[in-house]
Amino acid sequence: MGSSQQRGFTLCMIKCHKEIKNATVAGNLAANLFLNNAMVGQVNDNFVLSLTNEKLYIDVYNYCTYGGLAELLYTEEFDRDAIRSFEVRSEGEKEYIDLTIQKKHKEDKRHLFRYNKEGDNLAMEMKELLELKV
Repeated sequence: MGSSQQRGFTLCMIKCHKEIKNATVAGNLAANLFLNNAMVGQVNDNFVLSLTNEKLYIDVYNYCTYGGLAELLYTEEFDRDAIRSFEVRSEGEKEYIDLTIQKKHKEDKRHLFRYNKEGDNLAMEMKELLELKV
């Protein structure tokens, strides 16, 4: 499912993150301790957005407990028509992305950010590609 060979040509790809509040980490820690989970306190906040002519893919990554290597947890796949909004604003060295996706019976809102230290404005590029309706 996450294979790039199955996706076709990627127009734009960006690595981004979700802001994690301390309350979220604390709640996850408590739940994992209660469930006796080996991944105590872990919150997934690493994403890669990949845009093709037909779809937007969101790869969700986790870091292994031992060795710290990134591993793909799962991939979400959305038709471009399901993307209701993709808003980008820049603040300092960050680009903030507000993404709204139409799911079956509800809208799913995501608030992400990416580091833009190089000044390449890739989130804005992805927004412009989405607006083109290629």
